[in-house]
Amino acid sequence: KEIRSAHFLPESLNIKGTINPEVRYRSIYEVVVYRSTLAITGVFTRPNWRELNIQPADIIWEDAYISIGISDPKGIRNRPKLEWNNQTLQFAAGLPANDTFSSGIFSRVHIDPQAEHIPFSLKLSLNGNSQMQFRPLGRTTVVTLDSSSTEPSFTGSFLPDTREISADGFTASWQILDLNRPYPQQWTGRSNHNSTYFGVTLLTPVATYLKATRAAKYSILFIGLTFACLFFLEIFSAMRIHPMQYLLVGCAVCLFYILLLSLSEHISYGLAYATAAGAIVILITFYVKALFKSTQKGGITCLSLTALYVFLFTLLQLQDYALLLGSVGLLVILGLLMTLTSRLNLYSVFNKTEEVSQI
Repeated sequence: KEIRSAHFLPESLNIKGTINPEVRYRSIYEVVVYRSTLAITGVFTRPNWRELNIQPADIIWEDAYISIGISDPKGIRNRPKLEWNNQTLQFAAGLPANDTFSSGIFSRVHIDPQAEHIPFSLKLSLNGNSQMQFRPLGRTTVVTLDSSSTEPSFTGSFLPDTREISADGFTASWQILDLNRPYPQQWTGRSNHNSTYFGVTLLTPVATYLKATRAAKYSILFIGLTFACLFFLEIFSAMRIHPMQYLLVGCAVCLFYILLLSLSEHISYGLAYATAAGAIVILITFYVKALFKSTQKGGITCLSLTALYVFLFTLLQLQDYALLLGSVGLLVILGLLMTLTSRLNLYSVFNKTEEVSQI
């Protein structure tokens, strides 16, 4: 004799959940965690044994159970109670079989062979980390989530049908049919449907390390613009700057990104940015003042670099319009450079500079 398991999915599955995120710290690092409450309701219909070629006499009704798949049972915060066909039942840890889920909880249930519909409901409270995902296990699956998180990322095989994101949080709703998934409503033995997920990932608004990475992507541009500032000072003062001096200024600009990252791990990002940018601007300003022996040229350098770092800080704070503002800003900067060089005869300028250097 052989005993096998037959699995049946609910006719309808409705999940309404609330996610309350919070930021926790491990040493100096931020981690987004959440507490959630899920109200789960649904209806099972009478199994169609004929489709599975199972004889009614072979059914072991007393071994019937309902299972809830939970990827990490450590996150369960309450002891859920199952309302099953007007009965209140308790869940037990683990699963009698791993044909459908790898981990979770289950409850033995009584099934009336003559019942056409069996309603069920339960409330589940879960702790989690960063994301929450679901499987569309109902013939019709409806999931509605709301949260105070303002930076949701909807992931998985299905995007929400409706969603609203505001400064107070988000609300999203999915409705998925059995026709949208790659597995049937009932089967025997093991079934693999682990690839069909959908849900939400909670993000922190442009986190510190992400901002530092974005800032580093502008490094070549900032080094180039700083060199351009020195280049024009060199032209208008008829004084040559040695390549080694350019190199030292470039190293100072690169040091800004290291200072920004190291300081932002211990203080707020805005204060870290202001401190790092201020230190580098002061360093380069005094270096240029010493090179040209001119307070005026040092002041010009200070104003130019301050404008550049303010421009970069504005870009880093933006989410949706960073590319637009960046491209418009670069267009303005390029226009200024073209205006400054439009009436200059660079060859004659460098010839005069060479004559001054020889004298």
